[in-house]
Amino acid sequence: MRRCLAGAVALATLVGCAPLPLASPAPAGPVSAITATSYRLEGRLSVRAAEQQFAGGIAWTRQGEEQEILLRTPLGQGVAEVRLGPAGASLTDSEGKVYQAEAGETLLQQALGLTLPLAGLSYWLRGQPDPARPFSGLPDGLGGWSSLEQDGWRIEYGSALAGTGLPGRLVARRADELEIRLVVDAWLMP
Repeated sequence: MRRCLAGAVALATLVGCAPLPLASPAPAGPVSAITATSYRLEGRLSVRAAEQQFAGGIAWTRQGEEQEILLRTPLGQGVAEVRLGPAGASLTDSEGKVYQAEAGETLLQQALGLTLPLAGLSYWLRGQPDPARPFSGLPDGLGGWSSLEQDGWRIEYGSALAGTGLPGRLVARRADELEIRLVVDAWLMP
């Protein structure tokens, strides 16, 4: 019994002398729950403007610098497949016609008549501002943002998708009455 007690005291002494892990410094501002460069988002998208409107499904996949955006009708039929990467952008429409351009925004406007800020959206949908552009924002008190303003857009976030800490909903508006609504059904991490 004495040996067990002596062993327990020795073990407690050794553990008590072990260095404590250093606390991480507090972040300077809100940080996103996702910094991964690979993910897949499944959800619903609506784009409204005076002369154009789209509503349907969206699947946005990112792997490193390569991105693929699939737009579908509300019934699930493919409308367009957009591929973005360092080499440029391509769009394949529902009839199989392929369009190419240096930027995805130009491509969507030419092929579908949709004006979407794809460069900003790839960050905004994860609850982050585009780090290469100036912005202002209102922290949500939980390490994220309740709203952002960037490149003439105001982005407002709804509640996080359960169990992810990632936005479950966002509404982006521009002064010319262009509005984008995104409701996330699932975040998938590889």
